[in-house]
Amino acid sequence: MAISGSLSDVENTKVTNDAVAYITGLASTHGRNATWAAQAVTQSVSLAAEDAKAQNVIDVVAQMCPRCSRR
Repeated sequence: MAISGSLSDVENTKVTNDAVAYITGLASTHGRNATWAAQAVTQSVSLAAEDAKAQNVIDVVAQMCPRCSRR
């Protein structure tokens, strides 16, 4: 979602808080790590695939499949 123009500090905080509420709700609903989800929004953190699995952010790490990567 793109927002045109610049936001005041208050507006920026409101947008961020709304995004945190939305993503933590999704994470909780799906049995995922809501704390990490909030950090992804507020601190722009990311995880390697294996770390994401270990922290309950994802279910599985897909393995490379030679047949799957053909174009």
